[in-house]
Amino acid sequence: MPELETIQERESNISEYTKNWEQDEKLGIYAVSNEFARLPQKMSVQAFKALGVILSKIDYTKDNRNENGEVIVSCTLAEIRKACGVSKKDTNYEYYKTIISNLINSSYVEGDIDGRNVMGYVIPWVEADHKAEQITFEFTLLNKLLPYFQCLYRNYTKIEIEQTKNFKSKFSMSLYLNLLSWSNGENESYRVYTTKQLKEMFGLSKDDYCKKDGKFNRTEFEKKTIEVAIKEINQNTRMKVEYKKNKIKNRVANYQFNFIEVI
Repeated sequence: MPELETIQERESNISEYTKNWEQDEKLGIYAVSNEFARLPQKMSVQAFKALGVILSKIDYTKDNRNENGEVIVSCTLAEIRKACGVSKKDTNYEYYKTIISNLINSSYVEGDIDGRNVMGYVIPWVEADHKAEQITFEFTLLNKLLPYFQCLYRNYTKIEIEQTKNFKSKFSMSLYLNLLSWSNGENESYRVYTTKQLKEMFGLSKDDYCKKDGKFNRTEFEKKTIEVAIKEINQNTRMKVEYKKNKIKNRVANYQFNFIEVI
């Protein structure tokens, strides 16, 4: 049986994490539990970037609930626009309203986190005054899921907004987030995924990238998902990724991703 942490060890870990967070906060960094990072991602890449801004605004060192027990995070349109990597001149409210709408609709999560089965919308409610001089979105977060975004003294994935702001493909965000959750930041690592697991990670159905006769179009799948993701990750982040196909009797058994995060 593994030894449990003492209270002193846990407080020391939290203190060390707090110190690192305070040093990095100006860079626009957020964290999620590894389990959450590995859930299938169905939101668009721009919506996920907006989620990153929201999570980066949470002060995990305090209780973020108001007197009504709600967790409300405010983000300006300018902050979301910057995280999405778009032109400073692009202030079209309707465009960002569409991004936020996609974020809400696709923020439903369901799966096992820390051994418990959870389901629900991360963001059930958003308010904004589009007539205000500085448009600000107020996001209400599901309180029950808050522990997976704060007080993460171990087993967390830390994401820099600067690293992901230029991603164009949601497949890049999904693969990057998943690989990052397994990275220790020092040594080269690798992960192996079946085609089914990759489809789930990318938020695809089992019928996606199939021909009219029902046969799987592996070439198109690799070209438009895996290769696009690897190219964007290698160009925009400190992570370097390559992949190979492991075969059994000339049939692809799985995909192996070798990656290293260059510090």
